Amino acid sequence: MTEALQNNEKNGVACIYGSYSFIPASGKSRFTMAFYEMASSIIRSFKSKKTEARRVMGFNFGLNRKVALEVNGFIMDKPRKFRNELGSAEYVGNSEDGMMASAIKKAGYKILYVNNRKSRVWTSDRRLQIDGGLMRAILLRLLKIINRKAFDKIAKS
Repeated sequence: MTEALQNNEKNGVACIYGSYSFIPASGKSRFTMAFYEMASSIIRSFKSKKTEARRVMGFNFGLNRKVALEVNGFIMDKPRKFRNELGSAEYVGNSEDGMMASAIKKAGYKILYVNNRKSRVWTSDRRLQIDGGLMRAILLRLLKIINRKAFDKIAKS
């Protein structure tokens, strides 16, 4: 990740991010997690460059410190949310990391996705479990893409 950032700074890249894989909860299948990750990757490839900052997650991103300070660091205009409830530390979407990436991009710098097996991080599936398991998490994410209002209504239940 560091090498990718250093090699691309001359091209205006000031923020990099990578992918992740889930460590399944006890009794859950790694195979189904891999399928979910593959589907997420395909969906991500169709998303607009305008929303790229939303895909930046703190457990797998890096940035140029000087640029981060230039855009006021992690100072946020909006509080964090999780399922539209303010103040929770569990927000899935635009968290501090995504907001930092967005600020960097708005300042005229580029964001780079590092697609390298060695840059992948492993994380728990706790957010999928918070959503009620893998199938419900998939439903929620599809609803979010198709109909944001329906997503907000179902996610609160």
